[in-house]
Amino acid sequence: MNFNPDKQHPFAPFPGTDAETFIQWKGTKVCMDFYCPCGAHGHIDADFTYYVQCGSCRAVFEMGTQVKAVRTDPATIPDGFSRVRTAVVDD
Repeated sequence: MNFNPDKQHPFAPFPGTDAETFIQWKGTKVCMDFYCPCGAHGHIDADFTYYVQCGSCRAVFEMGTQVKAVRTDPATIPDGFSRVRTAVVDD
């Protein structure tokens, strides 16, 4: 990937992503499967999930502001997932 080195970024891209992303948490509900490095796993349906605590080892994790974005061919999107959101381009 060729990110513009002259542009200021509030975050750095991470391995495996094809686009830079940033999530601004606004206190909305999240539905998330959580897999802790200790081996425990579970599911969370909650509002204001800025931090997650493992129910087994009690480690606490801050929820990040980035997600992996993988470029895909729109023709390969399964039925039921065909609604693609268009990002508004900053000038």
